[in-house]
Amino acid sequence: MQLKELYDEFLEFLEENYVKESPNWTGVEENVRISTLEKSFTYQKTTFLQFCIILRDLFYYNKFLFKKDPNTDIWVSKILLKFLLKKEIAVVKESKVFLKDFSDVFFPRKTEKEIKKTLKKFLKRKELTFIESLIGREKFEWKRKYDQIPVSLSSSIFIASKIFDYFPIKENLLLIGDDDFTSILLSLLEPEMKITVVDIDSEVLETIDEIKKEFGLNNISVEKRDVRYSKIKTKNFFGFLTNPPYTLSGVKTFFNFGNQAMKEGVAFLIVGNESIKHQFLLLQKFFSSKNFIIKEITNGKVSFPFRRIFSEDQLDKKELEEMGIKIDDYIFASLYVLEKVPWKIKEIKERDIYEYL
Repeated sequence: MQLKELYDEFLEFLEENYVKESPNWTGVEENVRISTLEKSFTYQKTTFLQFCIILRDLFYYNKFLFKKDPNTDIWVSKILLKFLLKKEIAVVKESKVFLKDFSDVFFPRKTEKEIKKTLKKFLKRKELTFIESLIGREKFEWKRKYDQIPVSLSSSIFIASKIFDYFPIKENLLLIGDDDFTSILLSLLEPEMKITVVDIDSEVLETIDEIKKEFGLNNISVEKRDVRYSKIKTKNFFGFLTNPPYTLSGVKTFFNFGNQAMKEGVAFLIVGNESIKHQFLLLQKFFSSKNFIIKEITNGKVSFPFRRIFSEDQLDKKELEEMGIKIDDYIFASLYVLEKVPWKIKEIKERDIYEYL
């Protein structure tokens, strides 16, 4: 059975159990109408992404990883287990869940430690430094006009680990701009991941093509595009990653491009608060208007090594050094993980604070 068909069956099973069990929950009024329960299910039902993440964890780790994924609901996991047992797709042994005759359609999670070990082995280097080391060029010509300041390699490793946490299924991933060369890193780690890179900079795309040939990475395709003036024609992506210019317009433009490429799935956004600051209130409204929920924000794990590109940064560094302060990384950004809900969420009337439906 196809995974999507299994998900559709599970949704029916989930709604059945929701209508049956939720009247007994704390915060649900007595004698609640069936029609009310059916209408409220749209706020409770599991997305395909969440379904795949739970199944992936069962497939590889034989358990529900509640600590690893705090967004997983125990009740949903319980109903999913009942569903799998009813379908005779799973068995439980010593508190572990084993899926039976289940096709390998998932990516395993990858920790930062595992990624570093894989890279050192693959690249045959004892020490990994910045992204220039990964792409094999010590003096890549970063371009001010494209706002190119690639992240440190340690940041790339962290980002890759997060992608493997939230991108569980062997579907298409879109990278909108890739001067961080995350496509290369992901491809080295997972040759079965289908990656498309769009970028305005020919040199970035040519470099990716060169590395593809050098390492035999056949799962990356590249397209030269200016996201301000073009659109993706198909919606066959299940997620996208973008590290846009840190302006309100920059984030919206790059994010809109990714949103047009997917019906549902996950978005990974790298953005610094330095430029946007309180304008982020406007971005939160923007994400909601596109039906995206912020699932996780990680601060302090994405940084940019100092490069002599922008005159204002050189001035800041010089003045700090004159005051006795030495800096290496000089810009920090946050990683946002957002999930696209593929159905409309309607406004509900104000209710008592203890009413959950």
